Amino acid sequence: MKILMLGELASIGVMLAKGFTSLGVDVDHFAHQHSWRKDAGFNSLTSNNRFRVVRGLYRYLNPLFLKTQLQKKYDVVLMVDYKPFQTTNAINQHVIKAIQDNIGPTFLWLGGCDARTREWMKGNNFSICNSCLLYDQKSFVCAQEKNAKFQDAILSGVTGIIPNAFEYHEAHKNNKKVTEPIQMPMECEPLKNNFPKNSFKILHGLNRYGFKGTQIVENVFSALNDGRYPGAEFKISGQQTLDNWLGLLNEHHVIVDQLYNKSLGMNSLYILGSGRILVAGDVAPASALFGIPKPPMISTEPSIEGLTRALSSILESGETLKHYQEESIQYVKDHHSPKLVAQKFINIFGL
Repeated sequence: MKILMLGELASIGVMLAKGFTSLGVDVDHFAHQHSWRKDAGFNSLTSNNRFRVVRGLYRYLNPLFLKTQLQKKYDVVLMVDYKPFQTTNAINQHVIKAIQDNIGPTFLWLGGCDARTREWMKGNNFSICNSCLLYDQKSFVCAQEKNAKFQDAILSGVTGIIPNAFEYHEAHKNNKKVTEPIQMPMECEPLKNNFPKNSFKILHGLNRYGFKGTQIVENVFSALNDGRYPGAEFKISGQQTLDNWLGLLNEHHVIVDQLYNKSLGMNSLYILGSGRILVAGDVAPASALFGIPKPPMISTEPSIEGLTRALSSILESGETLKHYQEESIQYVKDHHSPKLVAQKFINIFGL
């Protein structure tokens, strides 16, 4: 059995490819390297040439060359993104259709915002869209809405749509192509760090200011850093490579991730898999959808008051929270292992 994977989102494809390999499945994974995360583990479509013009030409031409290289040697194609190629909608659509016509069934692992998610969010989780529009996009119109026609064209050509989060499932569940949802995979990498008795180093990763609710985190960190909790440290870190981010996890005990979420993202899984205390939104809806227990974490409402209560409770509980370390790691092993997730894909593909 041979699978072609296209695209990458926060190492989700890399983790899944490991799962396929552990099952004895042959997988080729082609993707562009993110400009600041510097993900690795796939066949990179990104040029490292020092000349910007050459890099730009390579980005546009490489997908066209790729389609001629891929013969009918794959059983199935799995796209990890609507736009697996860092170029125009037209080129993406052209290359994807050529691959579909010449290889076979194509599935989209839906793991990012799109026009349909935006429409669903308006009536079900408006806060995250409002915050994203205000701080990240600085616009009254969501960029995803402008891509609706392109996204619909991609959806019309795939065999199946596989959501990996509660929000994306709810936005697309009326589409007959939607399959059983499959959660994101994560390989545990426990980090060494003595658990404190009465002080914590608390971290928040800033990569999408409004989407993650960083404006709330800034207010709460500033307020709690007034001396009432001696020894407590608060840090907000900007965009980091994956290696640097894992290094920061090693130095901290509590990580505040996205506050508006209803599902675990890859960053939350990195946090749990490393044995850190995760503070984020309530993921009970996603747990129910996947039929798995809610993870060992601290859930908070997306507000200054809610996050203040959550962090104050942690800072006052001290060493009594050390059970979260082992429980978090075991949870990821039990419910998000790459091998377990990959097997779910094999079941859907019917291979």
